[in-house]
Amino acid sequence: MKKEVTNRNVIVATLLTSEQLKKRSLWQVKQRSPSVSLDGPNCIKHNAKARSETTVRQKLGWIDISTSSIAEFANRNNLDAATLSSAEPLLILPSNATFNELPQEHLFASSAKEVLFVLRESNVAATIYQDNRERRELILKSDLVILPTLYYVAGAASSVALSVLANWIYDRFVKNNDSEDQPSIRYESADRMADGSVRWRRVEGPANEVCKLLRQESKALTDGMTHNSQRVQRQGGPQWHTNQKKALQKVSRKGKK
Repeated sequence: MKKEVTNRNVIVATLLTSEQLKKRSLWQVKQRSPSVSLDGPNCIKHNAKARSETTVRQKLGWIDISTSSIAEFANRNNLDAATLSSAEPLLILPSNATFNELPQEHLFASSAKEVLFVLRESNVAATIYQDNRERRELILKSDLVILPTLYYVAGAASSVALSVLANWIYDRFVKNNDSEDQPSIRYESADRMADGSVRWRRVEGPANEVCKLLRQESKALTDGMTHNSQRVQRQGGPQWHTNQKKALQKVSRKGKK
């Protein structure tokens, strides 16, 4: 049975039973991995009337939402602070802050499962955020594509993950589409810094520009790791940075094919 839910923020929401959702295959992606699964098969459909404005921009860049403690970040996104404190190295978060009023369930972007798969395929140790609350899929009926928020721990795996995400955006939205046919992409990252604070940022714009920005940041992070790696090797330290650079080189070669 379908149930309709209305409030100030969710104009029309339809909750589907597990059997109905199986028939519609809303979680099905082109590439499957038996190790990738999400529970809570119900989905929320939001009838978003407003299209993200495609006004003339100077240069696409990051917008800093906030830099705060883990507890404050968790509170603003309706998440569990203890889960965020113990997470490493990369966590895919729900998009709970999409609406002004925080939902009772965790709302995951419709691309969350596919992004999880491509990250794992590139040997990035990513996991889906999970606590004791129900998880649902968020589908926006608009030209705005909301990607899942990636939560990085002290920069770990961020350079590789950004490159993977940029390649996925290119393959999915840029490669076979003219610039006027490309959707607007919104992506948010939350970086847990060495001092324990969380830097929460957002980028939103045409798919090709977001793709370019993520690749630039990935390269900048890689260059920084290369410098650190050389210093660590001179001191006889661990090879973590070198291994990350090798992983990024493999991802970059895939993106050029």
